[in-house]
Amino acid sequence: MHIVIVSPFPADKPKGGVESAALNLVRQLVRSGGYRITVLAPHYQGLDTAEQRDGYVLQWVPQPPLGFLSYWSVLRSRVHRHLKELKPDICHFQALLALSYGYSGPHVATVHGIGESDIRTRGGRFSEARARIVGWAEQRARRRVADCIVINPYVAELLGEQLASATLHHIGNPLDASFFEQQSDIARGQDVLFVAKMDRNKNLLAALEAFSAAADRLPADAKLVVYGPVADQRYHDECLAQVSALNLDERVEFMGAQPAAVIAAHMRRARALILTSHHEVAPMVISEALSCGLPTVTFRKCGMQYMLEDGVTGVLADDGDVQALADGLVQISAADMQQQCSEAGLGYSPQHVMDKTTQLYQQVIASEKAA
Repeated sequence: MHIVIVSPFPADKPKGGVESAALNLVRQLVRSGGYRITVLAPHYQGLDTAEQRDGYVLQWVPQPPLGFLSYWSVLRSRVHRHLKELKPDICHFQALLALSYGYSGPHVATVHGIGESDIRTRGGRFSEARARIVGWAEQRARRRVADCIVINPYVAELLGEQLASATLHHIGNPLDASFFEQQSDIARGQDVLFVAKMDRNKNLLAALEAFSAAADRLPADAKLVVYGPVADQRYHDECLAQVSALNLDERVEFMGAQPAAVIAAHMRRARALILTSHHEVAPMVISEALSCGLPTVTFRKCGMQYMLEDGVTGVLADDGDVQALADGLVQISAADMQQQCSEAGLGYSPQHVMDKTTQLYQQVIASEKAA
């Protein structure tokens, strides 16, 4: 089977959940053997070359400037030109559904986020105009998708009638294999982890307030450990100022971007994960925590509410209730919830996700042949 995956893809290290999910799926397909795999990925500096990587081909497709104006037109045309030459058995469009518009070969699509909503959340110059254009391009593609992978029920809830013509397939995002390495005799500590890029949507300020409100009730060695790259320097500076204002300088550590294996190792010995984002579709960090037996404290909204069972694999607080988050950090016990979390995390293993995804590929191919 020749599989072509059209997706944002890392040149080196993944930036964000979409690149991570695509890379993890490709790596698992390679491990399984028996598949010819080509990745078509947009390159934002104009690169137009093919790389032979470990078991697959990565073909960069140059993305013209002003992506919100050109990705659904010029980039789409370039992707379709490659697909016409490759003639894959199945094509899997990830995240950028506008690239699937007009493609007639056997294909499936995965909605990872709501691009127009993300643009509005981030704001910036001409954000409303950009959101409207991206929304138009993505919505016309969503309405024509026949087989759509839904990574979280929130996707179907949010998009509603835009996916009315699609058959929905519930398959989670695959994680890096390092989150499923067997470990033994690891003692749980008291660290609370915050794992996300540093921007306003991820809302570290709320996590700092919650940890501050809980600090006197937590063990003296409990720290808030922050992992992730700085995406918004101004917001990062605000967070640093808040750390000092809350007298948390000795109890908050910033670790920056770290490899998945480092984060997984810390998750296996931490107290809890805290997630305070304003908006998330299917945050991979929750599934990563579950796979490591780590419960999560977060708001009862968006995709988070579908990934956790309150009191069993984490604590869900009403949206904006920072005091409830603080109470959750005090009450939660990774030791008590570890088994339930680990069992829930198995649904995100790369092997499990690949098996369900390739079964879907085969169904779509068979359906096309029978038509």
